[in-house]
Amino acid sequence: MEYIRTIITAEEVYLLDPNNPNVVPFAEKLQQQLLLQNQIEKEGGMQAMVSEGLPEQLPFEFRVLEIALDVVCHYLETKVWELEHKARPALDQLTKMISTSNLELVRSVKSQLTRLTAHVQKVMFFKTMLTLSIFCACEEELLFLS
Repeated sequence: MEYIRTIITAEEVYLLDPNNPNVVPFAEKLQQQLLLQNQIEKEGGMQAMVSEGLPEQLPFEFRVLEIALDVVCHYLETKVWELEHKARPALDQLTKMISTSNLELVRSVKSQLTRLTAHVQKVMFFKTMLTLSIFCACEEELLFLS
């Protein structure tokens, strides 16, 4: 999802090229989730988190990044599913008959798998860094409250 380009401030998100068909799912999910979180916040639904010693809510920037990761992960899940449904028949054909076209098809699937694996690894790294950032922010908040 290299298409999602944003500028995130403490209170706002600016989407670059929001009409891009690849960005629209992110924009819709972001709007939906932020409205839902604001509604829960107004109804006092965050009290359980506060009673557990966690901060009331994550900073806005982290909430936006969390939603972005969710959209990207859903996108990657879809790509994995599509690739899996493409790979099985290709491998079945290759086991039935070895031919240049079948080998070429399997090679193509393998190339797609390699690209997808690299993409997943980048997202996992980013998710790990985000988790560490959130943990550090929560630690700072708890130390500040002490």
